[in-house]
Amino acid sequence: MNFDPSFFKKFYEPDGRENFLFWSSLAALPTPTPPVDCRQGRVLIFKPDSIGDFVLFAPLLAGLRSRHPNETFFFFGMKEVCELARSTGLIDEVIEWDRHEYEKRQGYWRDTLNMLHKFQVDTIFYPCVSRESNADEMIAVIPAPEKIAPRSDDCNINKKTARYNERFYSRILKTLPPGTHEYLQMQYMADQLLISQRPVSFTSDQNAEKVQKVLEEAHVTFPYIIIAPGSRQSFKCWRPSRFAAILNWYLQNTQASIVLAGGPGEEKIAEKLINGTTDPDRTHNLTGKFSLPETTALISRASLFVGNDSGLAHLAASYSIPGHVIMGGGHYGRFFPRQDSPLLRVHTKMMDCFGCNWNCTRDSAECIIQARIPTEDLQQDCRFLSHGRMADYQLCNA
Repeated sequence: MNFDPSFFKKFYEPDGRENFLFWSSLAALPTPTPPVDCRQGRVLIFKPDSIGDFVLFAPLLAGLRSRHPNETFFFFGMKEVCELARSTGLIDEVIEWDRHEYEKRQGYWRDTLNMLHKFQVDTIFYPCVSRESNADEMIAVIPAPEKIAPRSDDCNINKKTARYNERFYSRILKTLPPGTHEYLQMQYMADQLLISQRPVSFTSDQNAEKVQKVLEEAHVTFPYIIIAPGSRQSFKCWRPSRFAAILNWYLQNTQASIVLAGGPGEEKIAEKLINGTTDPDRTHNLTGKFSLPETTALISRASLFVGNDSGLAHLAASYSIPGHVIMGGGHYGRFFPRQDSPLLRVHTKMMDCFGCNWNCTRDSAECIIQARIPTEDLQQDCRFLSHGRMADYQLCNA
């Protein structure tokens, strides 16, 4: 099978030609066959993207699993996303993937492609509107008769490459116009697959029990406010000093406890906030203390959430936790604001360069740095916390 090497990722870098020959020896076009009988098949859900992407996709996954309960579902993704996928109870087995090592195009890259080439599966579903070259090249080496993906926009790969790579799929789903909210894109895909999206839980009773025990040991009292100052992508982060000011405002104007949350590697940011707190007895740093499903249990019990545009913000939205998300204009309107969680409000500095796909033309992301949470919004939070009922929060935001 002859493939055009110019479409191969990193072909023009050192060892690129050798890597292309290795990849092309494994890659093959899908064999035209009737759709696989899902009642006895093996399906691979291919999701090499981020936590928030999976949270938005999960209701579609739940609908797919409900329609095909006898099928074996595999999930391919980054470690933390695999952890979350497993916690939903919708996945039978996971395959963890290390993006950083894969991008080196060395031993791990070859081992991954060899493993996938030997993987026996009937159907692959890659539900990403902004497909990636990494994913297309991996899916190309898996000898599955049915490979389904949506038509890609030009967010991660240009349209010419995306169209060329469609040859590696047996079915390309239609998508809504670029920039359409991801929630609607998932619904559009579900409609084409003739399935209904279903609600999903990303945690368990066991996770909740562990979180409750830790909260008791740390003397965290209810209600509590989650502040999550980190993000996997550092350029999306509001300045720690801004979070510190919000943290201290809540301490001075409410009786709520403050819980700092986040994943491994975000401890230093949380420590900065802890060191500047005006009431250390009511401020608790639980950053890096929990797995992602356990952190989800922590968020699901919070009264308010304050954080960056991140996976944790999407988890808060999925549990209808009110609060505030700081975000920029790279993908504004596509992932946040969440139409299904209007009480989680978005704050940004509106600029004429919105929709830049994070190709920032300025020295820094001013849309994030200059974002503010208005005092009147914080005062509404106070009224909600004093009543403690969602209906009152909705009323004061009317």
